[in-house]
Amino acid sequence: MKALQEASRKNNINQDNLEIILQGRTNNIRSVLKLKDERQIKVMKNELSLSILVIANTYTGANFDKPLSQENEILINECTNFVCEFYPMLSLSEIHKAFKMAVAEKFDINIETYYGKFNVSILGKVLKSYCDYRNKLIQAYEQEKDKLQKKIEREEIERRNEITRKQVVKKYLALKEEYEQTGDDLLFRKIKPYWCKILIDKGLINLTDEQKKECWKIAKSQALIQLKTEYAETDSTTRRGSIKHLLKKVEEGVEVDEVNNISIKWYSIFIVEKSIKI
Repeated sequence: MKALQEASRKNNINQDNLEIILQGRTNNIRSVLKLKDERQIKVMKNELSLSILVIANTYTGANFDKPLSQENEILINECTNFVCEFYPMLSLSEIHKAFKMAVAEKFDINIETYYGKFNVSILGKVLKSYCDYRNKLIQAYEQEKDKLQKKIEREEIERRNEITRKQVVKKYLALKEEYEQTGDDLLFRKIKPYWCKILIDKGLINLTDEQKKECWKIAKSQALIQLKTEYAETDSTTRRGSIKHLLKKVEEGVEVDEVNNISIKWYSIFIVEKSIKI
């Protein structure tokens, strides 16, 4: 509903028109044809024929007499089949709306030039103009719907992130208090790398540049220890070869992405640990 209102407001669209179109996207001629129920299709076509007859008499001045002549009956049947074949995406309400808008000169078509005549050609031109208009409205609506959905998703992500941030702060403060009471270094195993940024953003961690450098130096050493431990424990010949290659690169003074990523993980942990110890 909100997407509909926003699309109408931002694009200066009549909201009633947009509602008719959106309803017509599901409740239309095609939806009946898909059922392949001969009785329902016959009822729908009779209603469509009657609608076309009313439209012709109301908006074009065709003034078809009742009962219809054989010629006019053939014309109405052809118009009905034409709509079912080429414009099944429309509802009966939309077809009425199309001619109402055409008479109001909302389209670049003047049905008065047909001098009261009605045929498949004028029907096709009006519906073509309406569908061009309809597609623009649907596009505007879908864009607003997409924007709204993304906004909702962003808000949900932010809500969850805020919950996580609060949980991290709570765990950090509890860990800090417990460490101050026990001095147990094993408590630091509870620290997760993602805590670091959250705690810095919250202003709970404020280390000097020297302290940060110290943490980075220890983190790089720990990264190498982790890789060497994995080398010794893994049964994968391929992984052992990969680790051996990485360690050789490090010895040669080459920057290695995998080693840096592991170092960053440990650095985040040591930053939090350092802030608790000082």
